[in-house]
Amino acid sequence: MVNEDLRAGEVIKRIRTLLKRGDVTLDRELLPDLPAVSADRIQLQQVQLNLIMGLAICRSIITTHHVQLWAEANETGGGTFHVVLPIMEGPA
Repeated sequence: MVNEDLRAGEVIKRIRTLLKRGDVTLDRELLPDLPAVSADRIQLQQVQLNLIMGLAICRSIITTHHVQLWAEANETGGGTFHVVLPIMEGPA
């Protein structure tokens, strides 16, 4: 478990470096009528890093298993996520 924590820490350091250099950007488009969020800068950065790491993990799993995943915005708000799984041939 300690090794996994060290690896996660290294990933966070690399992501922060990429963000600082401008190699990775995170765009936020918020609706104007959303309520204000009370949190400090560090908490918000951690949420953003967790989101980025989670998406990166999803992408690696999807790529490995030849899965298709995409999202579409709904006209009335929200979104729909689509997942297409490949058919396995032979015994499972």
